[in-house]
Amino acid sequence: MLTGKKHEDEYIPKSLLKNLFARTENYHKWMLKSMFRDHYRPDDRDDAWTRNFTTKQMNDIRLHLSWEIGMDTFGWSREKVAETIVSRYKQLGMFLFLKHVVVTDLTRNK
Repeated sequence: MLTGKKHEDEYIPKSLLKNLFARTENYHKWMLKSMFRDHYRPDDRDDAWTRNFTTKQMNDIRLHLSWEIGMDTFGWSREKVAETIVSRYKQLGMFLFLKHVVVTDLTRNK
């Protein structure tokens, strides 16, 4: 029950919030890369590598992508999500490196 008394212990300093936001943003970027690395195959089309994802996996990747690009992606199709991630990594200059990592992982695990 609220009594109208000011609860100073509920105040979160701006510096702490800024740090928390940055850590959360980094976590989602890392998770997006991890999911990409685990599921992308070089022989897949850019818009097809999420086709076998479960609903939970799609929701997870949409959440991480939403943090990466700063917009809601939950209404997007599997294809648009997959293509946007590949396009984003190409835009950032990371795609060829990540593709190389995937190929290396696949070769080692044969």
